[in-house]
Order: sequence, then structure tokens, then C-alpha cells
Amino acid sequence: MHAAAATFLIGTARLHAREVAAAAADPSVRVVLSEQALEVLGRSREVVQRAIESGHKVYGLNTLLGSGRDTAVAEESILAYQVQVVRYHDSGVGGMLDAAEARATVLARLIGFSRGGSGVRPETARFYARLLNRGVLPAIPRDGSVGSSDLTQLAAVAAVAIGEGRVLSPDGPPVPGGEALAAAGLEPLTLAPGRPWHS
Repeated sequence: MHAAAATFLIGTARLHAREVAAAAADPSVRVVLSEQALEVLGRSREVVQRAIESGHKVYGLNTLLGSGRDTAVAEESILAYQVQVVRYHDSGVGGMLDAAEARATVLARLIGFSRGGSGVRPETARFYARLLNRGVLPAIPRDGSVGSSDLTQLAAVAAVAIGEGRVLSPDGPPVPGGEALAAAGLEPLTLAPGRPWHS
């Protein structure tokens, strides 16, 4: 008789780095989002939805990024622009994070989502949990050179979520993200208006 797999619950309570590191180091740990965390995500997403419906320019939501912050993106082009931004920022170099480090990166991003500050959809958070629980670990480069210090790494995760990018393989070189999702029984995530690595 096998012991039940450990569960790592992401709720509204504070989590410590050592807890995250321990969960990331053990691929048998199942990641679960609490109902309270999903409620926070839903309320946060409602704020983003109201901003979208207002028609006002919101940086990175319906405008270009960086120096293009004053340029609006046409409503019919927003989703295509989201994908373009992910592709642009998925441009790291150097060696890849190992499996535990990649798992920690996705897990930390998921915990960040659950705090409600990003306006991410609950569906996206659930999808990231499925990636972890089905062992789909993005091939994340150690080095990047754009924007925030972790932007390149987060884009590598988002690229896999939409069926692009690459995924670590225990038996050899990384495999295409779409192929890895299919093998894990997952359909690629469809982006929605928002900052692409948050949607």
C-alpha cells in the first residue's frame, strides 16, 4: 500500500521560502489552490475586467509596453499582442534551471497569483497548478536582459502555458511545449486581456 502524496496548499496564509523550496524539491507533492485563494483571484480579475470595459488606457493591459506606453492596442488585436509579448520576452540565454528550480519558479509565480495583485484569471492559476501536478516543467533560462529581473523566466513559463516554448525532459534535451502539454493531457491556455505573463 502506497502512502498518499503530500499536498502543498496555496491559500491566503503566509508561506515561507523553506516551505516553497521543500515542495519544489519533491515532484510527488501535489499543489492545491484553496477556495479562498480562488475567491481572491476572482475578485482581483473583476478589477481588471472593469478596467478593460472602461475603455481607458491601462499600461500593459490595452497599451504597448515600455516606450510605447501611450500607444493603445486596438481591441481586436489585444490577444495577438499578448502572444507577441510572450514570444518577445521568451529570449533568455545560458544554461537552464534544473527541475527543482523550474518547479520552484512556477510555484512561486502561482503563489504570487494567489495574492490577487496581478489580476490573473482563476483559470490561469489552475492551469499553472496542473503544470506542476503533471510534471510539465518549462525549460527556463538562467539569464535574461529585459525589464524586471525575472521577466525572461516568467515569459518562458507563459510560453509553455500557451503551447510554445520548451519543456524539460528527464531523458534528453528539452521538448516542444505543445508536445509536452499534449502528452500530459493538457490543452494550451488561451490568453485573455491582461499582462501576458499574468493572463
